[in-house]
Amino acid sequence: SNRWYAYLGMAVLTVTALELTNSLMRSYVVQSYKIPSSSMEPTLLIGDHVMVDKRAYLDGGPGRFDLVAFEN
Repeated sequence: SNRWYAYLGMAVLTVTALELTNSLMRSYVVQSYKIPSSSMEPTLLIGDHVMVDKRAYLDGGPGRFDLVAFEN
């Protein structure tokens, strides 16, 4: 039926599912970071954005030329 509360319920379920998916992706798969300092210049500049793959080193450590991100 075309009841307003049915549409509201579907909207709430959709937003909840999207938020949960976003949270899980950020926690376990990929996250974006902004470069806060000049420590990597000239390769990475202040304000640059990088995407970090959190699954990259599940089977081994970083190799040569890999960029490693640390959280504060």
